[in-house]
Amino acid sequence: FNAKIRLMRLMVFLVLLLGIQPVMAGEIKARHATQCAITRNLSIDELVGSAGIIFKGTLESVSYDKYNGLDVRVLEFKVIDPIKGVDSGSLKLREWASVKSPLNTSMVKNQPYVFFFHKPSARGLTSLIGMEQGLVEVDRKERLKYASRLSLVRKNKLLSIQSGFRTKSATTTDLNNYAGLKEFCKTAYKG
Repeated sequence: FNAKIRLMRLMVFLVLLLGIQPVMAGEIKARHATQCAITRNLSIDELVGSAGIIFKGTLESVSYDKYNGLDVRVLEFKVIDPIKGVDSGSLKLREWASVKSPLNTSMVKNQPYVFFFHKPSARGLTSLIGMEQGLVEVDRKERLKYASRLSLVRKNKLLSIQSGFRTKSATTTDLNNYAGLKEFCKTAYKG
């Protein structure tokens, strides 16, 4: 009992003296969930099925701001080809700035990508699905460069990912070019 009181006094002393912020259980849970999401490899089915927003576009700017009491990263895009959940033109999304993101100003200007985002939360925040797995580079010939953890292979006459998940798409869909990926996205989860 005496040890508990001494420990509590020490914690209060540290908070007052050093300005140490106590960590809430919810914050620890959120950090853990974020770290788990970073390490898990996704199938193309999961990537497309989890996305509330899919589009081909370019990242125009990244800035930082406060939003609903949180530090956020404000991402502005030019939508070249909307696939799911967006319209053509400009798009502004917010992601929690405390989460590591592959979206930053070091990305090549005017380089098109296919972006897979979660549907924005009740707080108005979103993030790429599977971190860098939700960011697919499109080259000048419309060929795709996926994240290294999301490489495509053919298996059992169905398209699949290394993790072994099968897609619902026919074998004629070519997920190595933009037209094939767009077709897959539009047909994979109909109905």
